[in-house]
Amino acid sequence: MSEEVQDQVPKQNIVAQPEHISSHNSEQEKTPNESRKERIVILDQELSQYEGPKNDRELEIATEETRQQFAHANETFDLTNETKQQLGDKMNGEIARARERMVKYQEILQEDRVIKAQELISAIGGEVNLGIEPYKQFNPNKQERFLIQKGQFQETDVVFKVGEKVDIKTIQNESRNLRIIEQAPVETGNKLDVNFVRQIGDVFEDDKMCGLATEHIQDDSELKPNLSAEQKTVVIGKTIDNLHRLVVTDEALKSGLSFHDGEKIVNDAQYFLETLSREGIIDAENGKLLQDEFRSAFSSLMAERPVFAHGDAHGDNIIVKRSGDDELSIFLLDFEGLRISNQYHDWSEILNKSVFLKHLQVNRPELFEPIKGNVENMWLDDSVVFDEQQIIDKVTEGDPDKARNFRLTRTYDMLTRIMNDRNSENPLAQERTRLYLEYIQKEVK
Repeated sequence: MSEEVQDQVPKQNIVAQPEHISSHNSEQEKTPNESRKERIVILDQELSQYEGPKNDRELEIATEETRQQFAHANETFDLTNETKQQLGDKMNGEIARARERMVKYQEILQEDRVIKAQELISAIGGEVNLGIEPYKQFNPNKQERFLIQKGQFQETDVVFKVGEKVDIKTIQNESRNLRIIEQAPVETGNKLDVNFVRQIGDVFEDDKMCGLATEHIQDDSELKPNLSAEQKTVVIGKTIDNLHRLVVTDEALKSGLSFHDGEKIVNDAQYFLETLSREGIIDAENGKLLQDEFRSAFSSLMAERPVFAHGDAHGDNIIVKRSGDDELSIFLLDFEGLRISNQYHDWSEILNKSVFLKHLQVNRPELFEPIKGNVENMWLDDSVVFDEQQIIDKVTEGDPDKARNFRLTRTYDMLTRIMNDRNSENPLAQERTRLYLEYIQKEVK
């Protein structure tokens, strides 16, 4: 390529991160705390020096800019086919290197977050079990915002959940939710045969991270995967039923816990449908019909007994082990999404998630494959079949008004998801929005 042509080639506008990745100083033995502190300094320095795309969206923008620059060179100058080919190869190389740098940046960022989370745990007198792989560890590809890792705290086996300080409200709310469930009385004449995990200690934080600790319950690694599909659905149903046996006290209603009573469901649905109709996302006529149906159910929805709704009562948040009498001992975890609602809410979430994930498994395998393991752990893949009508009949006891309320609660949950995801560029969110809109349109008919 001539010097003149080389001068016309667009300069790379994505600055590379430093090539070196520093390692621990091995000249002398250091304590784990000393090594961790040194590593944090190194990682922070590397992150501060990085310039370039930090996520898929930024990479997409940078890629488009690079392509436009090279396209401008092709259009502006009279280039031979050979030179155009060279320019194309150079462009593709720059795009590939940008992706490589972004992946490396994300790996460093993930390590930095994990180490800082472990540093906070150590600072409060806790200890992580480094011999066991974390359950979650800030993995952006799996949309993991927390480090969740087994350890010891206050002479107890615990699970630490630690996130960045920006998530302090989430951590504080989960702590509140755990306390509410622990203090909630069981309704008269009933008893619990499912256990709810307890919090150990208080919320802890420093200037970077925040977290909490809950009791560790050892899962039966052989029993749980070998449960039959029928057993899995029974366990989910039993867990939801036990949560509904807890009394929603006045203290719980005043605690700040989100309360999805009939008024909120109907009012939210009106707003969601009006917005989606105005934006052309849902057919205006169908939107109006659904608004009318929600309004007509107002009194019936308001009359529903308030219960605690977990929001994620699937297999990944349920521990199952064999008790002494050969019965199953069941423990429910992760109360981040706890709210007060009606008795249909948890089943609505399970059925909606199941429909979506099974759809991905069959129709969008390229989206399903990266999350396949998580979905199987949730018991929401196509190996577990939920008899929707049987569930509705059991929960509503054949009452047609309650069956309508169940159906409207499912629609409300779908509308909530659509509103949150309607402008998302995440392929999973986009596919879920499309599928839920399809279901809602059918619901009107």
